Amino acid sequence: MFKKLIVVIFLLVSLVNAQNIKLEKTIDYRKIFPEIKSPVSLSVHFLGNLLIGDDFANQVFAVNPVTLQLIQASNTSNFSPLSNPAAIASDPLNIFVLDYDNQKLLRYDVYMRLLTELNLEDIYDFPINVNIIFMTMDFKKEIYLLDETEYKVFKLNDQNEIIQTFGGVNSNILEFRHIEKFEPCGKGIFFTFDYLKQQIIKFGLTGNLTQEIPLKDEVIDFCGNLEGWLVILLSGNEVILGKNKQFFGKMKLPVKNLNGDILISMYPKESKFWLMDEENLYLFAIENRETN
Repeated sequence: MFKKLIVVIFLLVSLVNAQNIKLEKTIDYRKIFPEIKSPVSLSVHFLGNLLIGDDFANQVFAVNPVTLQLIQASNTSNFSPLSNPAAIASDPLNIFVLDYDNQKLLRYDVYMRLLTELNLEDIYDFPINVNIIFMTMDFKKEIYLLDETEYKVFKLNDQNEIIQTFGGVNSNILEFRHIEKFEPCGKGIFFTFDYLKQQIIKFGLTGNLTQEIPLKDEVIDFCGNLEGWLVILLSGNEVILGKNKQFFGKMKLPVKNLNGDILISMYPKESKFWLMDEENLYLFAIENRETN
């Protein structure tokens, strides 16, 4: 209890409005890209393309936000077509997609050509009866899979071998029970949101809990990047920004209304993030606020 009180006090003290958010671009993707029907996942590639998973089209799209060119992922499969691309992660050469319905991990090149296809149940020593709901990647290009059945995280190397497992029921480190996603935020650091406790949780590469941040506001989504930035999207078009150990004050996004389900994703190494609602894509830049 005392530890949580300290964290709350620290958060309040460090919530200083030293940053400003600028709207740089708006894309009416419903009009420009009628192929995109029902986006469920959003990620920004190192090259700047937007990677969008659509569970109506059962497709992954790569959108160049400068030229407004759209590329569809090849849907050639040795097993079954892509169904519900629930999560997307990438490194400079590869794009990984979690096929939720088929419990597969797909790997594409930057031109969205399918390179490999892995049934998760075929991974050596992979537990039976698990249900992977989220996937992400750390700065070492290692894959993390989140299981909602046993509340565990499985870490894979580039040979698709399990090299670490953490979390689980009654775990003395961190139990991933009420968690739907987590985001890398700097080297060796992840942030996640416990929707039952209404807490942002910071943990390390081994699942070791390092910080709990209670929030009173409804959290819609959050994203982070390898430079240590964290963007927490709240209801009412508000965000809280953080970087490394510092959090900045709650502020309004410079848009009037956001509609429907909302997704956000940051550039891997820039202080910019994209927000996607049911009508538009918005590019925001985080800037230092000028002081006199």
